Formats: sequence, C-alpha cells, structure tokens
Amino acid sequence: MTGTRCPAPIEFADVVDYWAGDLTRADEDRIEEHMFTCADCAREVAAVEGLSLGAVLERLYGEVGRLVSVRVNVPLSDAVRKALPARISDPPKTLGGRAVKRVQTTDGLKLHLDGGAWVLVRPSGTEPVARLYVEAPDGATLDALRDTALHHFFS
Repeated sequence: MTGTRCPAPIEFADVVDYWAGDLTRADEDRIEEHMFTCADCAREVAAVEGLSLGAVLERLYGEVGRLVSVRVNVPLSDAVRKALPARISDPPKTLGGRAVKRVQTTDGLKLHLDGGAWVLVRPSGTEPVARLYVEAPDGATLDALRDTALHHFFS
C-alpha cells in the first residue's frame, strides 16, 4: 500500500518486511490502521488550518527534517552470496565519506551515518537477493550512498 506520492512513500509490504519477528494478520492490520490514522490526522490539520496537504507536509519537514529513501533488491551471484556474510560482519568505519556513528546488527547490518543518513544491508529470507535500504536528507546524498553501498557490499 502506498499513501500519497511524497519524497519517502511508505510501502506497507516494506514496513512488514523490515520488522523482525513473525507478524500475525492482526499485527499487520494494526500497522495498516495506524498508517491510515496518520493520513487522517494530516487531512484534519489541513482542513482545520485551511492548508493544503502539501503545505502541512512542508511544515512537518521544517520541524523534523526531510528524508528520502530507497530499497534496492540486489540479485546475488554465488560469489557475492558467499562473500556477503564476511562483508556484513566487518562494517566499514566510513561510507561515502560519512563517518559511521553507530552500527546495528539486529536485522542485517545497519550503519547510522553522520548527517542523519543510514544504510541497511541484509539478505532476503525468501529470495536469492539481498536488500539494500538507504535513507538520507536529500536525493543527491541518497544516490551517492546507494551507489557507494552497492559497490562496497556487492562488488
């Protein structure tokens, strides 16, 4: 499910796929309900304040910052599939010229970078691919980090 076309659309399947652990249909329904609640809240703010949804979104970006994200499914050759666990177990100190501030290994390898960006690499549990997720404050940074991460982990 995709809501409005904004810089970082939320794909319902991505939310469920990203969460660790087994989710029941009831869990999925609750997530979906909260997503609709957020959309309803934004519409109500727009109506009460006489603003467009775009203006509400821009105000929100001003308060919390703007983020863009991408998910890349990377097909794995046998060689890369065998090398990936070692690459994930030895995280870089920098990526794309940004210092790695924090490392999480709950669901693959997540690198929290200077400037509020992050990169997550994890093998798919159901397909012969790896997932690469990147979130950054702008499109140029997103593209640069995506390309750097693809080269670092999958070349």
